[in-house]
Amino acid sequence: MLRRRRRVRRGQTNPGDWLNYTVNIASSGSYTLRVRVATAVGGGVFHLAVDGHRVTPLVSVPETEGWQTWQTLEVPAVKLPQGLHTLQLVMDSGGYYNTVGNFNWFSLQ
Repeated sequence: MLRRRRRVRRGQTNPGDWLNYTVNIASSGSYTLRVRVATAVGGGVFHLAVDGHRVTPLVSVPETEGWQTWQTLEVPAVKLPQGLHTLQLVMDSGGYYNTVGNFNWFSLQ
């Protein structure tokens, strides 16, 4: 399941933004979400959804002291169903400058 990193490379994301990805999940189960983020200021909050239903808690983007100073966040125990689905990275609320943060890649393993 998404053992390759999905390149995101989105900067200055704002509340209400989202990124959609069509994926074929080989088997139902519990996965760990890894997301590479950066922000020079206090970041905002995002979540991951599958077919429009939230599957992670709200995740806060920490200040990494640079817009290109990356940190990998891990969210364990993300339950995913088998089959063809739409994954959506959803920006919920902004931090400083009303930005959520920069996103480099994500993976589910």
